[in-house]
Amino acid sequence: MDQETLELTVQAARFAGYDMVAAMALFAYDYLLMLPKEQQYVWGAKWTPGKVMYLLVRYLPFFDLPLWVFDQGFMGQLPMDCATATLVTTIPEFIAAGVADIVFGLRTWALWNRGTVMGCIIIGGYILFNGASVTVISATPSGLTWRKRQAQNLMMVLFRDAHFAGYEMAAAMTLFAYDYLLMIQKERRYIWAAKLTPGKVMYLLVRYLPFLYLPLCVFEEGIMGDLPLDCAKATLALTIPELLAAAIADVVYGLRSWAVWGRGFPMVCLIIVAYILFNGAAVVIVSIDQSALTSVRIQGLSGCFTPPLHSNSFWVAYLLNTTFQLLLLILTLLRGLHFWRRQTGNLTTVLFRDAFLAFLAQWSVGIAAVIMLVTLVWSPFSGLDREVTRFP
Repeated sequence: MDQETLELTVQAARFAGYDMVAAMALFAYDYLLMLPKEQQYVWGAKWTPGKVMYLLVRYLPFFDLPLWVFDQGFMGQLPMDCATATLVTTIPEFIAAGVADIVFGLRTWALWNRGTVMGCIIIGGYILFNGASVTVISATPSGLTWRKRQAQNLMMVLFRDAHFAGYEMAAAMTLFAYDYLLMIQKERRYIWAAKLTPGKVMYLLVRYLPFLYLPLCVFEEGIMGDLPLDCAKATLALTIPELLAAAIADVVYGLRSWAVWGRGFPMVCLIIVAYILFNGAAVVIVSIDQSALTSVRIQGLSGCFTPPLHSNSFWVAYLLNTTFQLLLLILTLLRGLHFWRRQTGNLTTVLFRDAFLAFLAQWSVGIAAVIMLVTLVWSPFSGLDREVTRFP
């Protein structure tokens, strides 16, 4: 493979997966939100063609989306055929998309009173457009060859770094934007018109700082190579508000844990000491490791690339932060069990349930980040675990 072809391949693959990763994050989050209603109205219903189509559309992504991430991210390290893996990924994706279009077509047909003419128009359009689309997509890869990525090439190593870092940030942006749209009405009602207090200031910082640094991340990774800007300055402008938002979010979580324990003095001392100890040590480790890294550019590619991370201590920083989250999770669980045994009101139960699920989600993603850092030492999984803190 010549240099120009390699550059085009790297650049195309770098951006190709952003939409799929964003779709996977959005799908999973929406599924968790709608699961209680699905259990109530769908799982216990009789088997009908409508239920079968719903289940296909709803659950096929659980099969093809993880396969797609595996194909894109890990195939280069395993003795598997890339073409076969891509085919296995594509087939359920096409089935899910085809069934989804049928559902949309049926809904449109119902709005037009199920007329024969409208039914023929929808069927004709479905066959014409989707059939042509499948033909083009099927014919295009027939002239392509899949090759496993080789770690020996410096460009490919740098690409893998940005490959994963961009994916997690795309997922984080999608989750944040979707959650913001869901909560905007309640935020306008309860937050915007409220008096300015330290609590409101912290909420606004945690809520709106991502609007600053998430677009900066996309700008740095996708456009920087085309503009005469310094990668180091762009990285610094991205990192500062991100760390600030993450630190404030941990303060908010600490305050909530303190509140559920009755705002006692021993508990606030425990949380403050743990916050300073774990997060302070994590910041020191990250600062030392990051000081040795320099974002670079590759001729022919846009965006900034970070050289491979050879430090064995970088994952320890994320483990320390995750340990602090685990401490808050355990504190919330213990207090929640105490209230549950006393059979307190439904409001208290909901508050503890939401707090526990939020901590569990954040801790789980943090553990995933640590595992990735240990197994894929070149990939800085730093964004998604911080973005989970946006959902208190």
